[in-house]
Amino acid sequence: MNFKAGDKVRVRDDLRYGSRYNNVFCNEDMERISRDNAVLTIEKVIYIDKVNRYYVKENDWQWTDDMLSKCEPRERSVDVKI
Repeated sequence: MNFKAGDKVRVRDDLRYGSRYNNVFCNEDMERISRDNAVLTIEKVIYIDKVNRYYVKENDWQWTDDMLSKCEPRERSVDVKI
């Protein structure tokens, strides 16, 4: 999956501290964020060693495709009075 700057992405909920995802280490805070079902905004994409590495507005860590998923827009409910 390839994301671009400005995309909203959801952190996978099964990241584990100490694991590597496309050679990017998952730290304790990343694991905590993954349990929170966090949505992040891609700020910059860098291609290193044949892997997209994403920088986000919300923190200073690198993320990879294996750590993120597409953030589906939520449906809005509208009250309609008849």
